[in-house]
Amino acid sequence: MLAFALLTTLQFHYDVSEFVNAVYHVSCLTGRIACSSSVYGRFWNESMQSTREDGADFDKWSEIFSRAENAAGGAASAPLLPNYLSFFPALRVRQSLIDAALRGGSPDGFRTLAEPIVGVADAAAVAEVTRHVTARLHPWFVENAPSTERRLKELEARVRGNGSAEIMGRVAKFVKAKFPGNDVWVHLLPSPAPKQTEATGTALRNHSFIELTESMTPEVAAPIVVHELTHSLCDSASQSDHLKLISQFTASQHPAAQALYGLLNEALATSVQLRLYEQGSVDDKDVYRHPYIPRAGRATLPLLKEAMERRTTIQKGFVKRYVAAVEKEIGSEIDAPRFQLLVACVMTSDSNKPAREAFFQAFRVLGACSTEKELEQYPGTPAVRLLRYDEQEATTTVPEFEKLRSHRAFVYRQPNKRSSYVLAGRDTNAIIQAVEELAKKVDAPAQGLLLAIE
Repeated sequence: MLAFALLTTLQFHYDVSEFVNAVYHVSCLTGRIACSSSVYGRFWNESMQSTREDGADFDKWSEIFSRAENAAGGAASAPLLPNYLSFFPALRVRQSLIDAALRGGSPDGFRTLAEPIVGVADAAAVAEVTRHVTARLHPWFVENAPSTERRLKELEARVRGNGSAEIMGRVAKFVKAKFPGNDVWVHLLPSPAPKQTEATGTALRNHSFIELTESMTPEVAAPIVVHELTHSLCDSASQSDHLKLISQFTASQHPAAQALYGLLNEALATSVQLRLYEQGSVDDKDVYRHPYIPRAGRATLPLLKEAMERRTTIQKGFVKRYVAAVEKEIGSEIDAPRFQLLVACVMTSDSNKPAREAFFQAFRVLGACSTEKELEQYPGTPAVRLLRYDEQEATTTVPEFEKLRSHRAFVYRQPNKRSSYVLAGRDTNAIIQAVEELAKKVDAPAQGLLLAIE
């Protein structure tokens, strides 16, 4: 690892790689990397006419990744639910495997680098999956790669011209990054739906990916690269530094400490993106489609610029100024459940999963855990329980339950030290209705009945 002080000379490299494209496709389809999953799924089902052999290979990839992730061990405890990889061994090993593929550059190279991670047999198996997917995609890639390659030089010139390398070097120092070297790879991927606007940018360690559509200009793509790279730089900081950062949020005793901390990663990445927008003519109104991330990013931008000019780190008084700036920007909305539950442990039974999905959508959740065991690991994280009346837990969780169950659904806030909500209903649809109504509330009393639905 190179210490953050050495990361002031990041070197950007660009490619349109057939093998990287295949690794991204299979990782996307199996949920192992952030991507436009609906676009890629539709492409394989409709354009590629996915075969039984394709499905078997995707299943094999998932099985091997799951086995490695499960063997990696449980997450580390922290005062708040962390949003950094160092706390989650399963995610670290997932990234290690994909990184091995990217560094390997071919099925054979991947197999060699994957053997220490998953063993000889599983390494050979995942390598063969990439060989199969590369072959399947070859005619499509040959047809679509040239237009992406023509635009690669434009993006490279834009990133070089806007000073991204210098800015990211300063960001690396600010977040105390410990990156696996000073080389950064920007992989341009031909979008399976080039005429659509839906596309994703993501990063994995020192690799940044852009799903390139026809409408994505270099002026738009270049800031996305640094946005995603900022996430990777933040991820690479040591676990001890992350714990110090978390402790500053908990020490503030702010009622929205978990949400403010959970928002920080995106606020930083968005502020860096906005920093580059200042140098061009790109409209930043769609910088991020989320009710709070763009606003937090704008509030953070002047703080980040000042810190980079002074060459200080995120540990030196930044959190206090960040909390004050976001609080000023968000205003009274900071008291709303929709803000305070941006990060929460959302627990429900398998039969109520649609209610959990509705909660994620209505509250635009940035991070979540899902079990009572996980909840115990993060004492400062809000708890949300989604319960049907016929579930035993509902009868023991809420005072006056028998009286409240006369309603179709209700939301109750428990008088615990931890912020704790119960959304209960006669059936799953009733719980979903309670979720939607809670998301509309502008504030919430510290305890007691928040709302009832007849």
